Amino acid sequence: MHRYLLFLFAGLSFLLTSCEKEDPAPDSTIQIEQGKGVFVLHEGAFNQGNASLGYVRDGESMMHTRLFAEVNDRPLGDVLQSMSIDGQTGYLVLNNSRTIEQIDLRTIALQQQLRVHHAPRYLLPTGAGEALISTIFSPWLLIADLDPLVVVDSIDLGHWSEEMIPYQDDVLVAASDHDRVYRIDPNTRSVVDSLPVGFGAYHLAIDGQERLWVLCTGNFVDIPASIHVVDLATGATDRSWVFSQSEFPGKLQVIDNMVYYLNGGLYRMPVDAVSLPTAPWIAGFSYYGYRIDPRDGRIWMANPIDFQQKGTIDIFDETGTLVESLAADQVPSDFRFF
Repeated sequence: MHRYLLFLFAGLSFLLTSCEKEDPAPDSTIQIEQGKGVFVLHEGAFNQGNASLGYVRDGESMMHTRLFAEVNDRPLGDVLQSMSIDGQTGYLVLNNSRTIEQIDLRTIALQQQLRVHHAPRYLLPTGAGEALISTIFSPWLLIADLDPLVVVDSIDLGHWSEEMIPYQDDVLVAASDHDRVYRIDPNTRSVVDSLPVGFGAYHLAIDGQERLWVLCTGNFVDIPASIHVVDLATGATDRSWVFSQSEFPGKLQVIDNMVYYLNGGLYRMPVDAVSLPTAPWIAGFSYYGYRIDPRDGRIWMANPIDFQQKGTIDIFDETGTLVESLAADQVPSDFRFF
């Protein structure tokens, strides 16, 4: 969940309950085969405990919903923030439940559950059976063993942490309540460097020229969102742009020398661009997440509509033309191709 919306919904969650529609029936008949479909993450309504995991099989025009609940005979939890894939194992990070569910991706069967004291955001496997877990409302970057799934150590960043990305033998970590990206050595479990960027560092990507792209959210009050490009060889800022106070961009990604980000619709530009695009590539007002299928280049866009009713998934071809729309569960937010 975007931090701006997290704060907003915490104050308005009682209003969402009255507008919630009847849940769709789950479907346990789906056969999951690696390389043949896409998982769809649904945050669910804040404080309602109705996060869910969907799946769309290649060649089908419908989503199989609530797989975790159907297979494991219990709800997934509250606010499905992210999902990590490590081989045939999935890690579902429940921000508001403060749990991480480890599942077999072929069966969706629960293997292990990790409960943490802080609000987890992302899990990044780092090799040797370990992972880093970013958290908000705490200064701790958690270190976990994956088998058994347990927190074994932590690194005090002094700030909240969001997205993480591997770089060489280290991991870059965005500090979302600060203006830094920290470089972590997972072997020594220590901070080895920090890179100055804008306030509210959140989304991270690295282009083919080893430049780090950082989308910073600002503070939603008087510091606007911004994008910063940092030369990782020197630590110097290559380029930066600042948005207006009324804009709330997010979900920056770099794919094949193109930069993508959401700002209502989906914007894109070459990695060597000197200015931000003035119009969206794919227009829209409420898109909340997206992924580009590496197999066919189609763009999967998550539309939560109003965060109260069930949303939709809009699928576009490589030219940005809408080719299909699918019914989704409540607050679709992200995708994982598997």
